[in-house]
Amino acid sequence: MAAPGFELEFLEEAFSWKGEACGQGCIRISDEVEGRRIDYELVSSEPHRLRTEVSISFQEVEGGTRVTWSMSGKHPGWSFWRKWSLQRQIGADFERGLRMLQDLAEDGVVRSRVEVPGREGCAPFIGVGLRRTVAMDDLAAAMEADYLEVREHYPQGEAMTVYHKWCWKKRKVVYLTGVRLERMPGVVADGMELFEFPGSEVFTVRHYGEFRHLGNGWAGGLMHLRAKHLKPDPKVPPFEVYEEVEGNDLVVRVCLPLRR
Repeated sequence: MAAPGFELEFLEEAFSWKGEACGQGCIRISDEVEGRRIDYELVSSEPHRLRTEVSISFQEVEGGTRVTWSMSGKHPGWSFWRKWSLQRQIGADFERGLRMLQDLAEDGVVRSRVEVPGREGCAPFIGVGLRRTVAMDDLAAAMEADYLEVREHYPQGEAMTVYHKWCWKKRKVVYLTGVRLERMPGVVADGMELFEFPGSEVFTVRHYGEFRHLGNGWAGGLMHLRAKHLKPDPKVPPFEVYEEVEGNDLVVRVCLPLRR
């Protein structure tokens, strides 16, 4: 991630980090068994003081290796009310990390890079597309099928997706995949609906790489919002604009509308 002021220092069996968006902390290996397990202690001093024990274990299975990433530890009293939220956030971080670890092990490279242009104005626009509710695990395949269907009716316009709702308990997503248009269409194709963006200031993050790693872009954007004490607009859903869709190295602009 392109983060101004970010510092990373490697020590013996440890490393520390410091940055405006990611806070400050360190990781130190406490124990390891070659080919079986790596245990380490994670200590965060900013934005919250936390100390946790983390383990990554490896198990040989047919056709490969199963990697399990787990965390345990005591947290301050204030975190009790955010327990489920923290579990969701940390779980999503682990899932993103495991996907990157898999790519690194299998291909020797992780095709994911994040830039943070930050706050910028976004003019009003009209979008048209298919609105769906799908399981999170089926999201990528469903969006690709919807995009191809929309393109049959609207071959022109920049591809985009609007995220209306994330239900983490049920692992469901409500979204609209379609295209941005310069003006109101004369006819809306059957089964499709319009989305009108009123125009506002947005916080922008740009992700380069494979779609399966797009969560890195969203995580980067949300970290910067918290660090800068910016509030998203609850009345305007966030959206993605696909600037480059050919091949595996996609360029996606993540836009988080800010409260006025």
